Amino acid sequence: MNSVVLRSLLLTVAAGLSHGTQAEQTQLDTVTVNGDTDTTRSIELQNSGFHVEQVEVEEFANFNKDLQQVLNTSPGINVRINGGLGADAELSVNGLSGNQIRYFIDGIPMENFGSALQLSDFPINAVSGIDIYKGVVPISLSADALGGAINIKTPDIDHNFFSSSASYGSFNTQRVSFNSQKTFSDNQYFIRLTGFYNYSDNDYDMDEVIETDDLGNKTGVKTEKRFHDQYRSRMLNFKAGIANRAWADELSMNIIKASNYNQIQHPDININDVYGKLFSDNDTLLTSLTHRLEKDNFALKSYLLQGDIDEGFNDTYSRNYNWDGSFIERDKQLGEISDKSKLTISDSIFRANVSARYFPGSNNSIGASLSVSDTDRAGKDTLQPTSTRLKDTN
Repeated sequence: MNSVVLRSLLLTVAAGLSHGTQAEQTQLDTVTVNGDTDTTRSIELQNSGFHVEQVEVEEFANFNKDLQQVLNTSPGINVRINGGLGADAELSVNGLSGNQIRYFIDGIPMENFGSALQLSDFPINAVSGIDIYKGVVPISLSADALGGAINIKTPDIDHNFFSSSASYGSFNTQRVSFNSQKTFSDNQYFIRLTGFYNYSDNDYDMDEVIETDDLGNKTGVKTEKRFHDQYRSRMLNFKAGIANRAWADELSMNIIKASNYNQIQHPDININDVYGKLFSDNDTLLTSLTHRLEKDNFALKSYLLQGDIDEGFNDTYSRNYNWDGSFIERDKQLGEISDKSKLTISDSIFRANVSARYFPGSNNSIGASLSVSDTDRAGKDTLQPTSTRLKDTN
């Protein structure tokens, strides 16, 4: 069909429509579009010049996810996990990872909280949001985070709520959590109780593991289940205080008790060294006091934190294991790795921080922060009484 015929056909159709019945007219409702007026966002975030992304967790509330999985859905963040529940993980922000990234709960650094309080342990219903700083970090966090920071925010203290979740999945994975709060006297007092329990056998298949004969000689490869990789963690958090006073939006005390138990199947970089009794454990007790006050053009926050964290490493069996669970005895002085060991490393931590920010205008601010940090570390090995490792407090 050439262009002249096509043009003629279009004109004919248009003429037919113009001579037809007049189309009905519909009055549309008025649509109003407003900018971001969320009053729950802090003064500092609304007026800051930092590159910060706020992750809202409501959309994940009905899913069996932890904080690590939620963060992995954010642009620029990648989480590399070395195994199942409780396994070591590396989180990177725009390619930076390790000590270049710092973690916080309501502005309190998590770097010495122990292995029982990892991102993979926290259920999503225990938090209200996550702030992700990419690059420069505000001085109120008082941390040398060259690559960025992740600040986990807990729910507001001025309303009642209760939420709980329970799930069961592959490899006998069980996760239970709850988060509750009660306010009194027109939101002038509050009590909060939060807890979780996580467990998994992590007995998934391992392909191409070494098969050996009775003498330990390699005869080929095979598929075997992991038989020594259980993980268990639990936490109970009690928080209480006063709120909505002229001198304090919040003055609260927080107590956290947490622990975990982690069986070790093999080293992270080598699946040919198989362990059958090796495990680590943790016991954490944290107590903190928080004061917070925000006015139209002024914000003040301070906290005191004291904690005791015990990390244990237990290598007490003189055995060489194979992937099928069989083993041969070895020298009684040796464990599965080297000499028998029952090592406990104890950290006594203290943190204090006072930060203030003044907003003389809508586009500028002045801030100051003072931070004090102290960690005393000591250790003992009950199976190696002559060891000088960590003999004195460091």
